[in-house]
Amino acid sequence: MREKIYGLLLDHMHEFVSGEALSRELGISRTAILKHVQAIKSDGARIESVNNKGHKLQEMADRLKQEYIAPLIEDCPFTFIWHESVDSTNAAAKALALKGEKEFTCVTAEEQSGGRGRMGRVWSSPKYKGIYITLILRPDIAPEKTPGITVLLSLAACRVLRGIGLDAAVKWPNDVLIAGKKAVGILTESSVNMDGVEYAVSGMGINVNSEPDDFSAELKNTATSVLIEKGAAVPRTKLLADVLSEFAIFYRVFIKDGLKPLMGLYREYSALHGKEITLYTQTGEEKGFFAGFDEEAALLLKTEGGIKRYIAGEISLRRI
Repeated sequence: MREKIYGLLLDHMHEFVSGEALSRELGISRTAILKHVQAIKSDGARIESVNNKGHKLQEMADRLKQEYIAPLIEDCPFTFIWHESVDSTNAAAKALALKGEKEFTCVTAEEQSGGRGRMGRVWSSPKYKGIYITLILRPDIAPEKTPGITVLLSLAACRVLRGIGLDAAVKWPNDVLIAGKKAVGILTESSVNMDGVEYAVSGMGINVNSEPDDFSAELKNTATSVLIEKGAAVPRTKLLADVLSEFAIFYRVFIKDGLKPLMGLYREYSALHGKEITLYTQTGEEKGFFAGFDEEAALLLKTEGGIKRYIAGEISLRRI
């Protein structure tokens, strides 16, 4: 019910909607309406309530809950499971996936006590300032295709950040940079059985309204946030809804036709153009020059021994 009330207030944002109209539309009492409005206010929404006028939504709610995100996504396919605080959204999502939780379930949290990225790195997760989510997916694809899910999320995040005027670019294989600094990290993990991919969980952290002091000393020079680069806070719910909307479009393409139709956009958004690269893999390091991506988003590196192909690794960059 709260989702429906919030959706109606969103549809008439900056306009008064009478309690009577809401009561008539939803078939509940005005007293019940008022209780829901008060709860929405407690979740960070700025709502003006005036006798004989009704309720006017002036600023969106700021909690990553179903009722505040779903109304912002057209024909929303996602179901949201919200946590005030969690060790890791990926860990929580994996536990749910093992129990059979359906595809497009999105585990969200306001903070993580044990947020992590690739290679076991800590992901800074200050409360109410970032987006910390993990998607449960059950794609009918070959197991070796699952890294493509990371590509989809990075494309979605990059497109949305560019859409609000930020200099965003994808750093292969799992980061999105703003002005050359890390703002988004993605971690995709999967479980495989005899039939193929049992499930994939793809976690994403976005530094949205983090301030400089929210980053540790070792991260201050390499990490940034939307707020820092834009100079103003942005609604986390709207940003997340836009990213998930883009992801849903890309995911449908991926399941039907693979990554090939999306690689033009991925190459366009790449942060690696004109860069010399040091690539770190499980077998050691390799230096070379960025030579593009193949149709599976594998990195092509021009080395003294010729063009080499890599499907995973860590990279450091130096402009040529």
